[in-house]
Amino acid sequence: MATYTLTQGAFYTMIGIYSFAGLCILILFLIAFFTPALIFLKAKLSRSSVIYLLNRAQSGRFVVAKHYAEGIAEVKKVGPFIMTENSHTIEQKSKVGLFFAFGEYATTLPLKWVYVLNKLKERAIIKGEPIKNADILANRIGLKFNETLKVWENIDAAKKQD
Repeated sequence: MATYTLTQGAFYTMIGIYSFAGLCILILFLIAFFTPALIFLKAKLSRSSVIYLLNRAQSGRFVVAKHYAEGIAEVKKVGPFIMTENSHTIEQKSKVGLFFAFGEYATTLPLKWVYVLNKLKERAIIKGEPIKNADILANRIGLKFNETLKVWENIDAAKKQD
């Protein structure tokens, strides 16, 4: 039976290699958990887009969006987003489409839309009935969202179907 003994130089070389490998793995874990690198990798592998969701507190997060219809992307646990052409950028390294989402739109909103929504909010506040979300606004103009068909319908048409 042969026994193998390590020389001191071989022992320190192995310790150095294992330490370097451990340091590399630690750096990879830090990159994976403290940057959006895994999200971009998931989007690249699934050929999806990335949406940067912003909230009213100006904090945001990256999410992967699956395209299920022309101009509409679905995000798990968030919902659908309206996507328009020429309102995205392509990330240079991963070649993934990147959209910015404000509310239910993953696009840069035309200034006229913002102006109209602000005017509607001002008039509602004057009347004492604030508009807090899209459902309240839709009910005021006679629309209701059909959850099964995922479309906006006239309230009269929705009552006829029920």
